[in-house]
Amino acid sequence: MSDAKVLVAGSNRSNKSISLIEVTIDGSAATFEHIKNVSLDLDDPYGLCSAKIRGTPTIFVGDKDGNVQHWTVTTDYAATLSATTKFETQTEGCVVDTAANVLFVGEEEVGIWALDLLTGDRQLFAAVDGETLFADVEGLDLYEARGEKYLIASSQGDNTYVRYPLSSPGEPVKFEIGANWRDSIDGASETDGLAVYSKPLPGYPAGILVVQDGHNVLPAENQNFKIVDLRAIDD
Repeated sequence: MSDAKVLVAGSNRSNKSISLIEVTIDGSAATFEHIKNVSLDLDDPYGLCSAKIRGTPTIFVGDKDGNVQHWTVTTDYAATLSATTKFETQTEGCVVDTAANVLFVGEEEVGIWALDLLTGDRQLFAAVDGETLFADVEGLDLYEARGEKYLIASSQGDNTYVRYPLSSPGEPVKFEIGANWRDSIDGASETDGLAVYSKPLPGYPAGILVVQDGHNVLPAENQNFKIVDLRAIDD
């Protein structure tokens, strides 16, 4: 089996750029090669997400002034700024629903926007209401399970997470990630980014949710990442 190569992008606040990294996956091993930095005219690049849209790698990167830039990347890693969407205040998390051509963007103090990538129209999908969703709105991701598509958001203001159904009507599910005292693992709080993988993995037949834990207390040390069995959320 030949190596699989994946392009990974990250916002680089140190030099105001998008860092492009090629990841080569060979079985359970991975190697990383920094390809280039794409310079940005944003004062403070912040949240970023990417997707392949109609066959073209596309990157969305926001800043603290509410700008979200849309970049496209060619096969030789040339990047072109194709559009900018302006929000009133700081954005952070985002994720693309490629099937629906929708970009979900978290405006930290306002809520989660759904932006139609074909028309440019947008609507407030979920507002910060102080009950279900709290500011700051942070990491976002999509996943599918049992024929349903979901959006998960980090509701950082109250250290919780909210799962919204997208395929059919339904109420959002709000949950916390508590401690596993038996294995001396603390819970998760102050979460910025998160990611979901909803296919089987060893020990995780339904997949996993991975969240950044910004306040690590067991033991008290730097931030780390917590892994949650997706069955704990979906059951």
